[in-house]
Amino acid sequence: MFWESNSEDSDHERERASWDLTPFIRGRGPLPYAEEEYDFGWKALLPPRWVRHGRSTQAASVENLWAAEQTGTEAHVEVDTGSPSLLFMVDDATSANKLPAGSLDIFAYLLEEIIPPANKLPLQAFFHPGRRGAVAVATVTSIMSTCNLWKETTMGMSAIVWGPLLSAAHDVDGWNTALERARDAKIRIVYRRGLPRSLLDAQIGRASAIYAERDCEWRHFGRVLSESDLRQLEILYLLPNKTRMPHTALRIYGPLDVPSLRIYVSTSPLLIDAPLLWYRRMLFHTHAQIVSVLRKLSSVPLQWLLIEKPRELSRMNITALVRMTSTRRLKFLRISGSDSMAAALDVTIDVHPCPNLEILDVSGPVWVTSLNLNTAKMFNIHPTDLIRILSHNPNVTTLSACWHPNWILDIPPAFASDGALEGPIGMQ
Repeated sequence: MFWESNSEDSDHERERASWDLTPFIRGRGPLPYAEEEYDFGWKALLPPRWVRHGRSTQAASVENLWAAEQTGTEAHVEVDTGSPSLLFMVDDATSANKLPAGSLDIFAYLLEEIIPPANKLPLQAFFHPGRRGAVAVATVTSIMSTCNLWKETTMGMSAIVWGPLLSAAHDVDGWNTALERARDAKIRIVYRRGLPRSLLDAQIGRASAIYAERDCEWRHFGRVLSESDLRQLEILYLLPNKTRMPHTALRIYGPLDVPSLRIYVSTSPLLIDAPLLWYRRMLFHTHAQIVSVLRKLSSVPLQWLLIEKPRELSRMNITALVRMTSTRRLKFLRISGSDSMAAALDVTIDVHPCPNLEILDVSGPVWVTSLNLNTAKMFNIHPTDLIRILSHNPNVTTLSACWHPNWILDIPPAFASDGALEGPIGMQ
């Protein structure tokens, strides 16, 4: 266990052991848990650090993604694993040859294993050489280059191959050709530079997944989504470039009926009816918007709940927010904001049960209990309240805590204890 503050550490303090009897000072520090285990591996899809800090790399070429190719075994096709452009260098010629039913099932199964699932975001470096998207593209290209029968069979796999790989389109020609090959299958839409919004907006009704990140200029997606049929939508990941995002509160839209939605990440405030939702992350919402969103999800058994960077100057009662949700399946909870966000802990109410909670990351005290809680990061929390909370979470093995007297409105009353806590963490 260690205490943290916003002060810069000195060389002497950095040399101290983290279990020193005297709490040491350090920066806000790294997360005390492996975040990639709780974000579906999305962060693993970012380009290497040296690329993100300004150096260049050769992105996968998609300009010729939809061009015509020499047919099957009549010509040798050299597959470049770093270029998905070869994937669509095939014509649409058909043949009477067909795979037997049993072989067709196996062929379809293999293609399903090759195509990345929808929760592997097709953003940023996903189609760069060596990354998951580029490897999938190269593998499908190789299959289609083996013989005409395999090529034509793959061309007919609209739902398995072409609907998902529509996300590789980076220009209008590529988009139109990919959309034609997807036929009436569900598609995955990526908003990015080079693709007019109107072109993509027109296809939202058939999308199973919609993505937008920093390659997409800022946009509030509320209006276009509220005017669309979202019954097939399973994943909604909307984190467009924030450079032009207004600094004032954004309008909230909805409620929207999204019966198949499982994963929802957004900077656009939306009220949704999503009975199957199990991952919810919201950013830049006001306190009133957060309350409205959580009330609509009060009966939804979320497993992940993340509330980040709330647009709120007043203090927020984190416990009250948690109590608005169904927490019986909740295993990851993050509510993070400014240092002045935390409200005092109210221990006059019963501690709220979160039986499956494993990781807790909050910017203020929260009155919850879980026998499965093993990792906790709690900032802006008085030591007395920290002891109270730990007394109801005896199996915490990793703890990161931080507080400063200026952040606390009222010093909480002393906690009556025998001076020691049961469990793997002891308090000095």
